[in-house]
Amino acid sequence: MTERYKNSLKQLITRGGIPFGVKGRRVIYTPAEAIREIDATLKMEGMSLTQDDLDMLKEIRSGKLTTDEARQKILSEV
Repeated sequence: MTERYKNSLKQLITRGGIPFGVKGRRVIYTPAEAIREIDATLKMEGMSLTQDDLDMLKEIRSGKLTTDEARQKILSEV
């Protein structure tokens, strides 16, 4: 293992992230596109969005609910 690799691995573990900045093109989704992307990601894991999930995403998008509040709500149901 090279020294550079060891240092990168050490930084990954100690800082909880990759040891270099990543810049990519920021994609701006419409609300409908964002929901389709989320649904597609869940389907890859064998899950799907329920109507309650869709309503929660719309509340987050509109600012009526924060992501932290949504997270707490979901965890309280588990």
